[in-house]
Amino acid sequence: MGSELSGFLIEGRLPCLAAFRVKETWRQSARDVGDAATEAGIKISICQLGLFGYEEFGEKRMPRVPIYVPERIRDALRKEGESITCARAWALADELAISKCILGSALNALDIQVVECQLGCF
Repeated sequence: MGSELSGFLIEGRLPCLAAFRVKETWRQSARDVGDAATEAGIKISICQLGLFGYEEFGEKRMPRVPIYVPERIRDALRKEGESITCARAWALADELAISKCILGSALNALDIQVVECQLGCF
């Protein structure tokens, strides 16, 4: 599957969003797509939670960390403890009706670690 990923690459990397499109299109697990990318020497980029930063215009940028995390988001995240799985973070973003990247920024602001990347990046 590694060579079949070439049409999804941006600057030689596989964006997280594209990896999940591959997952749906080819009916593979997210981990299988991540493993195929790893085996082909392809790095995953542009994490939907904003964990990897974004390489735009030749420099690495991180999503903005909010100074203030709204109470309803802060309370929901604190219930999760010191860490949260990637899959749970995605589900929580849906439950809270916010984007994954906003949730990722809030996690960063509250020092809550994301673990168990669905694509196997960490």
